[in-house]
Amino acid sequence: MPFVQIFAAALGLTLGALLAAASAQEIAVAQATDSRLAETRASSDAALRALQSNDIDGALKALGEAADLSPGIHPRENDRLAAAAGGVHRALVQRSSDERYDLLYAWSMPSEARAAVRMLTTLTPHDAPPKEFARVLGERPRDTSFPISEIGGVRGLFSTGWTLVQAAEEVGRLRRLTSELEQLAQKKTPHADVLLLLAKLADRRGDPAVLAQDLQLRAAALRMRLSEGANEPPSVDPADIVLAAAALRHESLRPISEEIFKLLVDGTNQNAVRLRPFVRIAHATAAQLRHGASGPEVLYENRLKYWIATSGATAATESAGASGALWLTHEDHLLHLAGPGNDVLFFRYPLTGAFDFTCETQIGGDIGTEGGLVYGGLHFEALGSPEVLNAWDGDLAHQVQRPCVFVRQESRPLFNRVSIRLTDEGAVFAANLHPVWFDGPSSKTSPWLGLRSFGERRPLFRNLNITGNPVIPRTVQLAEGDQLRGWQAGFFGETQPPFRGALPLGEQTSAATPEITAASPAVFDWSMQGGVIRVAKQPAPEGTTRQSLLKYQRPLLDGESVSYEFRYQPGQYETHPALGRLAFLIEPDGVRIHWITSDELDWTGLPADNATLEPLNRRGPRPLPLKENDWNQVVLARAKGKATVTLNGGLIYERPVDFGGDLTFGLYRNAAQSAVEVRNVVMTGDWPESLPEEFLQNPAVLTD
Repeated sequence: MPFVQIFAAALGLTLGALLAAASAQEIAVAQATDSRLAETRASSDAALRALQSNDIDGALKALGEAADLSPGIHPRENDRLAAAAGGVHRALVQRSSDERYDLLYAWSMPSEARAAVRMLTTLTPHDAPPKEFARVLGERPRDTSFPISEIGGVRGLFSTGWTLVQAAEEVGRLRRLTSELEQLAQKKTPHADVLLLLAKLADRRGDPAVLAQDLQLRAAALRMRLSEGANEPPSVDPADIVLAAAALRHESLRPISEEIFKLLVDGTNQNAVRLRPFVRIAHATAAQLRHGASGPEVLYENRLKYWIATSGATAATESAGASGALWLTHEDHLLHLAGPGNDVLFFRYPLTGAFDFTCETQIGGDIGTEGGLVYGGLHFEALGSPEVLNAWDGDLAHQVQRPCVFVRQESRPLFNRVSIRLTDEGAVFAANLHPVWFDGPSSKTSPWLGLRSFGERRPLFRNLNITGNPVIPRTVQLAEGDQLRGWQAGFFGETQPPFRGALPLGEQTSAATPEITAASPAVFDWSMQGGVIRVAKQPAPEGTTRQSLLKYQRPLLDGESVSYEFRYQPGQYETHPALGRLAFLIEPDGVRIHWITSDELDWTGLPADNATLEPLNRRGPRPLPLKENDWNQVVLARAKGKATVTLNGGLIYERPVDFGGDLTFGLYRNAAQSAVEVRNVVMTGDWPESLPEEFLQNPAVLTD
């Protein structure tokens, strides 16, 4: 895989009057933006409700109201269009090409009530359930049951315009549609020129030279907007995104497509936490298609032999169209290109003993390059400005700040040395050889080393090195003591107690801050005392499902397993293992599978209480050997591409891992129906007894 880099008083008014006028204008713009965002969200919610009733006409009507607001793609806020568009895309794919064309033609083309061509381009979610869940919706499972929208290899991108012209091509009406659009474009009908260019890009018989000229004009206009907004990058026009993506279908147009995506990257800043990661990955996709020996899918494959990418994605970020974290490598350098948020590259094996891990990572610069480390379930990031060390938990819900004057930061990214030292006393984080954080024995309850970054940040890591006497333990106790180190409760916005010394994110802390422990009077959802993970039943309207998930920070890999004991009391205490977003519901009559949705913002159409049977995947006796009012042992394991569930020593379920996303181990329950008590949570794996020699020689070595 190639390494992809993206380096790239005239009116006579007084000063006070000018400032007042500017302030009033800014307030007016902000108010208009907030109002439009609220209206867009309302329309998106209406579209999702219509889809739940299988009302595609109602969904398109609501989506049309959102498109008529001309919202574009909000760079920061979740406008809820991603979930709605993902659902509409799924509904359209279930219909024939003729039906798709007729629906979108009527929706897109001018009418008596609308003089403009209507188009909507937005992001869509990336995670899809196994096709068996189509049965929940009364459909026959097919490979296209839950399709992820993509255009030209750019995943998670949906455009009504592109879907329309593709359907026109499939039913033989593309030439007629193109002719209509040419007439509308000559009349200067709004947006007709964009849809016309998409139609020409969909026509494989088109003239690439003419298409290149049209795209060059788009690039020149975009370049002009960028130069005029040098101090504040302009908002991104979704038309540029979909045109650049569609152009990737033509090999001769890939250079201009790559150029447009590079300009789009330049057209976003660090405040575009939602949009900037997407355009970076789209740019990488264009570069891979143009320069790579393989397709863009290689970008999403983890080819690092000893590092595992993951992120702290939540139901909210996934419904907003956030993609998985993307890391690139070149020689001994590792680059975090983009991701949904709290992105970590974990070392494959747990590490204990006495060792020093050191590396150099970038800090500072206009593009945002803050890199950090993870160990003991905590995330560390040392900044040169404002000269602090930040320490967070896995949810980024609680933090500690410590003075840190040992990091250089300038206008361009600089490399600083960061390290983790583990001794019998615990872990120490150091910046440029200066110890800043002393963690104590609690660090050993989550012995996973990691490189971290956040969302749109793009740090480079180099010169990774481990010295001393590291030990790869045979087992890892995931639940010891009174701190949920390494666990994440925030998928559905649930909470857990802060680690010792921490306060809620955003509240200033210092070395003099009193300790906060699990015994504090604050009430949290998930907690742990004496190695027992607990969460209480939570009130909810009768008959409803309130999804609840506690997941471990590191994915469960092939050749690994997690065992635990859970208290079982029907209707009171129930716990179900989860792999990523797939939960295995252990019930007396057998196992059903449940797809963990994003609640009301889920694009799949699946209800929150969805569950389906897979009779061929069931194993073991009927009824299952569940011990009431007692502790039961469960083992969730991955091996040879399959996931297995064992209950009290007997295999009860086996199915292929035919879905993606962060495949973390989790504890799932319906919070409206049951509380949880879990203990003795242990991870094991086919790990070597010592660090492989090839890793010591090159920590960034790739798989064969």
